[in-house]
Amino acid sequence: MLLKPTAISLFAVLLAMYSCHAQDSLISENVLILRKRKSAKRVYYIKKSPIVYKNNDTIQVGIINEIEFDSILIDSTWIKYNSIVSVINPYKRQFLKNGSMLFPIAGITFAIITTVNSIINRDKPIFYRDHLIPSAGLVGLGAIMWPFKTKKYRMKRKWEFMVMAN
Repeated sequence: MLLKPTAISLFAVLLAMYSCHAQDSLISENVLILRKRKSAKRVYYIKKSPIVYKNNDTIQVGIINEIEFDSILIDSTWIKYNSIVSVINPYKRQFLKNGSMLFPIAGITFAIITTVNSIINRDKPIFYRDHLIPSAGLVGLGAIMWPFKTKKYRMKRKWEFMVMAN
């Protein structure tokens, strides 16, 4: 009879010790939130995450080392939030990024293969219109996708920084 309450209390004590140890091991770190005004859209940045931003007229790339409530430490430079004009996320649109590179390569490869095939078979017109239209279309599609391969968050217009303690 006494064994059951003792085992339960021992289990409760061990569980309490584990939860206290888990809470002590968590370190409170700030989280940088890039949020859209009047919307629920958000982008989160934590320590050791890469960031690409435009500061005045130059585009800078770095790793976030510290997040404070008025500035951010990127690599070894402290930068105020109000000096950042825009944040660029090159990892956001993978289909457009890959398509802007692969579609022109596919179009040029298709044109080269059909031209070499025409030369080997000794066809009179080396360039067939039926073959050049799809290859030109693929190259054009890749050129159209090129400007949209990165996502740019403009700070003054729609987006703003917010820092939360974790």
